[in-house]
Amino acid sequence: MVNEVEAPPIVLDQDRCSQCLICQSVCPFEAISRDDGQAPSIDLDKCMVCGICASACPSGVIHPYYYDYDSMVKYVEAKKADDTENLVVMCRGSSPPGCDILDILQDYSLEKSVFLRVPCVGRISAEFYLKAFSVGLKRIVAVQCTEEFCHFNQGSQMNTRRITALNLLLSGLGYGDNALTVIENPQQAEYDTSKCVGCDKCVYICPYGAIEAQPLSTPKINYDKCTGCGACALVCPHLAIEVKGFEHECLANQIQNYREKLSEMEAKGISPSILVFCCQWAEFSALDSVRDGFIRGNVALVEIPCFNKLDPVNVLQAFRAGFDGVLAVVCQDDDCKSKEGRNTAEDNMAVLGTTLKRLGLEDNFEVFKTYPRNVGGFETALDSFTAKVASFPKK
Repeated sequence: MVNEVEAPPIVLDQDRCSQCLICQSVCPFEAISRDDGQAPSIDLDKCMVCGICASACPSGVIHPYYYDYDSMVKYVEAKKADDTENLVVMCRGSSPPGCDILDILQDYSLEKSVFLRVPCVGRISAEFYLKAFSVGLKRIVAVQCTEEFCHFNQGSQMNTRRITALNLLLSGLGYGDNALTVIENPQQAEYDTSKCVGCDKCVYICPYGAIEAQPLSTPKINYDKCTGCGACALVCPHLAIEVKGFEHECLANQIQNYREKLSEMEAKGISPSILVFCCQWAEFSALDSVRDGFIRGNVALVEIPCFNKLDPVNVLQAFRAGFDGVLAVVCQDDDCKSKEGRNTAEDNMAVLGTTLKRLGLEDNFEVFKTYPRNVGGFETALDSFTAKVASFPKK
């Protein structure tokens, strides 16, 4: 949910600000400061556009470009049917696109629901939750990361506290004790021990020391350290370790399923065909624009959890499936949510570059480093890349 008119990623209306400094106290990245006697200001070089400050502002003077209050309310109202009873608000890091969220929520009978996926549930304000109830919803479930693995540091903690307070209010209004429910579902690695041969490659590649070798046994995942970056899954030669929702087979099938659509595009003369691998933290608007796998008539998109999970094999599969160009959209180095594994990702791209050069496809692949602060940057980069690929002779 992105506003139609381009604007800065977040704006603080200083003329209406009461200078309570709540925004400054809750910002996880110390991006809000105030000079003596002046209203607070936002340092966009530090801002991660998490929206936590806007959700906490009692005066409503902080306006995020993405997932603002009005656009989220309109989304819920548009999706709500007469028999819709529930709203499920999901953090990207706790609701991978490759898995059915209802499997996670199978004990909650949430089939008749509106599903709203946002970068972090910490950006959901108390006013939004109350508005959702006012339009006729009876229950709201927030699926979030654990507080230890919140990709925006304090978002899950903020949301848990907010919901605890709101439940007290709603209980007094007759909504019951659990009108609002929090479910923690961190994105982490999982083993299929029947496939593991004990090579321990995952142990050595994990940038967080979350995988521990065991004598004559499958390595052990320390879930107190695992961030779900996917680096381990990328090096496992037997596909024994995967990140739920981003399994190798899932991504490969997703690419393979585009073959039929590519044939339809070619029959209609639509070219070039582009596949975008997009880190879920690097670009918000593109991920919200996906319809049946495509964001444009000639541009398909596959979501990945991190640059670390950008598998060179998947890029080669995309070319084999018939795509003319592949664009990888990942976070800038300083914005990466898994910085410790960044070198591994860069090494993978170097190896991929060598292979693509041998195949004569080095110019048909590009890595675009960006961040949500760069409003409109993805569209510009995609236009430029598409034009470049269109100028190449068909291979």
